Amino acid sequence: LASRGSLDSHLQRAQGKLNTAGLLQISHHVAEGVQYLHEMGVLHRDLAARNVLVAEDGSCKLADFGLSRKVGQNETYVTLSRVPIRWTAPEVLLGSGATQASDCYSLAILLWEIFSFARERPYADIEDNLDVAPHVAGAGHRMSRPPGCPPRVFALIERLWKPDPDDRLLA
Repeated sequence: LASRGSLDSHLQRAQGKLNTAGLLQISHHVAEGVQYLHEMGVLHRDLAARNVLVAEDGSCKLADFGLSRKVGQNETYVTLSRVPIRWTAPEVLLGSGATQASDCYSLAILLWEIFSFARERPYADIEDNLDVAPHVAGAGHRMSRPPGCPPRVFALIERLWKPDPDDRLLA
């Protein structure tokens, strides 16, 4: 069903073979999946290239719903469980609950992974996971535009990872 494996592995293998149109198609598939989940009242809470599967025809499907939760459209899910720090929205890192806006933040990190061909993990310049939270949530650190990422795509990424969840673009 997903013969090309996880998206991060697929991107690493396809570096130099996938053009911008191909990366946009992948991004579109992922965004449609997130939109569908949100319409169904589900927060994924673990959006990352490792949790997207790629079929033989190149279509992408969201996977790994272990952290997913069903909530109302404007509800917040609060948890004390572990979170994927490098993909998690600042407000969640600071102890607020997860919302559709926090999934949108994670989508921004996933889009960054797509356009960087998953060459390195997000915030690779910060070695320890525990050091990511103060840089992202406290200091507002964000990653730079991946080489070859179109400016309009990076502008979307920047909107999706704004510090204030109310400022993020929601579909």
